[in-house]
Amino acid sequence: MRVTPGGYGQMFQNLPGWMAEAECRDSEPDLFFGADPGWGRITETIAQRRAREAQAKAMCARCPVRNSCLEYAMTTPEHDGLWGGLTDAERKAMRRATMRLKAPASVS
Repeated sequence: MRVTPGGYGQMFQNLPGWMAEAECRDSEPDLFFGADPGWGRITETIAQRRAREAQAKAMCARCPVRNSCLEYAMTTPEHDGLWGGLTDAERKAMRRATMRLKAPASVS
């Protein structure tokens, strides 16, 4: 979904809870989801993606609802974009680590 102009703000107007307080509510979604037009045709270089993600993470770092956002992305689970300061790959790693901790000990 593309939300322009005005970023997420208009979309969040009718949503209750933490999303209305998100630092990103008036930002362009491309900052958090990239500019991939779909169908796997990536239009940004690795360097551009890293720079975009660093900018998004800086916004997340000062966000008052970062923990709620991350919790949402982890429990949904949200597979696209940067949520709560973590990329999809970082959230996947976090899920795997959590699953290992919850796994019952094997009997030898």
